[in-house]
Amino acid sequence: MKKWKIISLSAVSGLLIAGNLYLIGKEDSKVERTLYVENWTKAKLGDISRTFQVQGMVVPYEEYPVYFDHEKQFQKFLVQEGDTVTSGTPLYEYLDPKASTSKANLENEKQLAENDLSAIESYISSLESYQSSIPEAPSVSDNEDNAELEADLNLDEHASSELIVATIEQEIFKQEYEKSKIEEKVNILEAELVNLDEISGTVSAVSDVDGTVKEVNKSLTGPILTLSSNRLSIEGELSEKRLKEAEEGQAVTVESSELKKPLIGTVDRITAYPKSEPSMKKESTYPYKAIVKDDQLLLPVGSKVNVSIVTSSVQNVPVIPEDTLHMGSKPFVYKLTTGRVNKQYVTKGIEMSGRQEIRKGMTAGETILAEPENVPQNHAYFITALQPKDITRKQLKEISTRDKFRYLLTGLLER
Repeated sequence: MKKWKIISLSAVSGLLIAGNLYLIGKEDSKVERTLYVENWTKAKLGDISRTFQVQGMVVPYEEYPVYFDHEKQFQKFLVQEGDTVTSGTPLYEYLDPKASTSKANLENEKQLAENDLSAIESYISSLESYQSSIPEAPSVSDNEDNAELEADLNLDEHASSELIVATIEQEIFKQEYEKSKIEEKVNILEAELVNLDEISGTVSAVSDVDGTVKEVNKSLTGPILTLSSNRLSIEGELSEKRLKEAEEGQAVTVESSELKKPLIGTVDRITAYPKSEPSMKKESTYPYKAIVKDDQLLLPVGSKVNVSIVTSSVQNVPVIPEDTLHMGSKPFVYKLTTGRVNKQYVTKGIEMSGRQEIRKGMTAGETILAEPENVPQNHAYFITALQPKDITRKQLKEISTRDKFRYLLTGLLER
């Protein structure tokens, strides 16, 4: 009898143990299991940019062709390749039988420009005088001279002093810009007059821009001179794939071993037509041009650089390590809440260099499981290794005696 009882008890115990082991090991089992979490991480606020790399070369931003009127008699070049020129620098000489007429026309044009300059200076002076009187009056003035200015500026009779001052400042800025353009024109006309020899009929053609002489064409066909601007840019080529991603106005980062730090700029121009004639035998490439601040690109023309084009960018968004994200019918993470591991569905954003933007489903500061290969049961309890150095007396006092006892038993029995 005793033997039978022992055998029966052993069989029942074995069945119970086997059943529990089966339920614990069974996928999606309703038996709650406690997960030991060794590694975890938090979502942090950060910036992410999606980029691609292309090669580039430093080139002048623009080139200016200079043509010659063959009805006139060419004499000689006054510059050579590599020379630096500024606006008004003599470029070449030619004979002009109508030199005296040309001089009279230039002098007349210069006089008209100087008259315009004088009128603008007088107008600016009136605006500044009116502006200095504004604080003394709460609104539009009754002074006749000022009334004319108010009419020119389209000011309402009930306009406030602040609006009047702002309108005047805007008008002064506009007139100063017009003044600088006319002054530049006067300087060019003066340079042309200085280089015009009325007696011999020899005339010197002058440059309209600041730059460098790139090419001198002594055959006098087509442009006889090509000037390169002093402003530099980055030029390169995009593949067919990259052409679909790139757009004018996108941010770029320019790097070179000759630069102390990367330069920031933008895509200035993309040519939608291939650089060479399209062919079925090879992939087409498309020229692009990028610019940075004028005072940054201190590299010789022809220098090779690496260019990163930013196709999309977000700032101050929740970011997690890309390998903590699980991919199912919907992307999700395992969020660690108070004592439990919960599956949290999220909406992905930009991913770059192992960092993943989360657009919905998480906020910065939330904790997630950092072991993607360790897939827990949803809503399971979890425990972590004790970190005594991180525990404070205040935190211990806030835990009830019952919870302290439960946590102690869990730590001893689980793992």
